[in-house]
Amino acid sequence: MITRRSSSGVFLFFSVIFCSLRIGQAGRILIVPLEGSHWVNMDIMIKALHSRGHHIDVVRTNKSWYIKDDVPHYKTVTVSVTKTFDKDFINPILKKIFAIERGKTSILSFISFQIELFRAMFDMHGMMCEMATTMLEDKELMGVLRRKKYDLVLTDPAWGAGIILAHALELPLVYNVRWVTSGEGHLTITPSPLSYIPMIGSGLTDKMTFIQRVKNLLFYALWQIQDMFLICPQYQTVCNQFFGPN
Repeated sequence: MITRRSSSGVFLFFSVIFCSLRIGQAGRILIVPLEGSHWVNMDIMIKALHSRGHHIDVVRTNKSWYIKDDVPHYKTVTVSVTKTFDKDFINPILKKIFAIERGKTSILSFISFQIELFRAMFDMHGMMCEMATTMLEDKELMGVLRRKKYDLVLTDPAWGAGIILAHALELPLVYNVRWVTSGEGHLTITPSPLSYIPMIGSGLTDKMTFIQRVKNLLFYALWQIQDMFLICPQYQTVCNQFFGPN
């Protein structure tokens, strides 16, 4: 027979367990997003996380284009930078991409655009490296971020600043993936034979002739060259400075 005292104890025990489970569902999440259209997708995720009780902090620059400072579903951590990419930087590039996709450019103009795109990507990743360096050199900022005891970092790995920050804070990483620094994110995690997996920007489908497969290989080579010579060295310089060559 269960006495009143023992039944009260059982009720108290399960009440504590229930409350602990409810509290345990909420976490502290640091988000390092990307500007522009990438932010539209990330913002939807942030709203969903906030609606489930999670505390969200979003890293932005003082020249942020999309990411607002005064919103109800997240708080911001603002990093001062000297330059960043905005609509004036990106719109001319997008117009040329649209022209190429519509077949309105010649071979020479396509080559010229690829050179321009390489330069733009180099500049954009350089801006991200500047942002990462600014954060890691700011001891006060890093101290504040460590004291907040985040559970994880959610980042867009198209740019490396969030990955570097998570490593410095020794926090687990979650990627919101479509792109990584080397290009299409799926190429890094799934088997992607170039004979029937078309590269982004190639205009090809999964049914390719021999010549089209050669074209696809050339597009893949362009991404690899860009990553190897223009993108990775910039991030490696930051890593060498703060973490060492390994």
